[in-house]
Amino acid sequence: MLPLLKGLIKMAKKRILLLVDGDMIAFSHAAAEEYGKEPEDINFAKIVSSMDAKMKFMADRLQATDVICLISGDTNMRHTLFPAYKANRDGVWRPENLKNAKAHLMTCWDGLKMDGLEADDLCAMFSRFKYEMVMGKRGTIKALEYKGIRDDYDEVYVASLDKDLAQIGKSNPAGNGARIFMYRWETQTKGEKITEVSGFGELKLITKAVAKGSPKKEIKGTGAKFFLWQLLTGDGTDGIIGCGIREKQIYKSGAKCGQEYMKRNGVGAVAAYEMLAHVNSYAEGLSIVQTQYLIRFGDGWAENLLTNGRLLYMANMVDEGTLVRMWHYNPKIVDKFDLKTKQLVLHVS
Repeated sequence: MLPLLKGLIKMAKKRILLLVDGDMIAFSHAAAEEYGKEPEDINFAKIVSSMDAKMKFMADRLQATDVICLISGDTNMRHTLFPAYKANRDGVWRPENLKNAKAHLMTCWDGLKMDGLEADDLCAMFSRFKYEMVMGKRGTIKALEYKGIRDDYDEVYVASLDKDLAQIGKSNPAGNGARIFMYRWETQTKGEKITEVSGFGELKLITKAVAKGSPKKEIKGTGAKFFLWQLLTGDGTDGIIGCGIREKQIYKSGAKCGQEYMKRNGVGAVAAYEMLAHVNSYAEGLSIVQTQYLIRFGDGWAENLLTNGRLLYMANMVDEGTLVRMWHYNPKIVDKFDLKTKQLVLHVS
């Protein structure tokens, strides 16, 4: 019994931080209650009850010693960098109570938000580094003061259903700092999933059988390696094209025959996987990505690569309270986005 008791005592002393993507909690629970219903049949109390139950379940399940719920700010720096960011979502159905659901998380779960940043960015920041928050009204962060690597916790869990957050890994994989895990509270087939993101990350090709036709191929990944894959493929859900262009096509048959539509022409998911699957370092993978952008865009490769990278990358470093470090293919160049002035501050040599 003695070894077992020692193990339980050690577990009890473990410091565990749970970072919750509040946007995803609010959307998923509001949508579950509202979808397919008439407004008069929607019960907001059920949304609140289910969100509270989920938050409590995750905290208990992961034995969290601290929980932080993060919400996207009222503005988004990516719209300044690329006005068409998420424009493809215009007109897409959203729950009527989405705003109310987020307000509940802000009020009853001490939610935090910062104008200009998405919940994803804040998850990346707080999982990798310690920040002292300068607070404004109603849970709004006015500034973040960097205080070092996240070594005040043994483990950090980032709870979300968003695949983009899988790119978050330790700031110094070979050194100290908390172990970082992605926590999905549900998947399509097997319920919850916990994945540790370490080192350079990984890519997996998953083949799924379908009732008719060829098997479906899907790519899953984590860490910097997953980010490099995203640079090639883009992210259709956010309107990010990646290493490709949109071309006008015409339906040749069916009910839409003769009508025009836009189709992406570029590096596909499986092709990007094949390019990066055996790569073992970020520098090697980035060289492959740069080559593909050069082939596709010629003299415009750098501009297109920077735009895609800054839209896809989860920002995690903040200087002087409000200057967010932006991704760059050249590590010696540090451009920043000023959350106060909503302007890009270019690197000065």
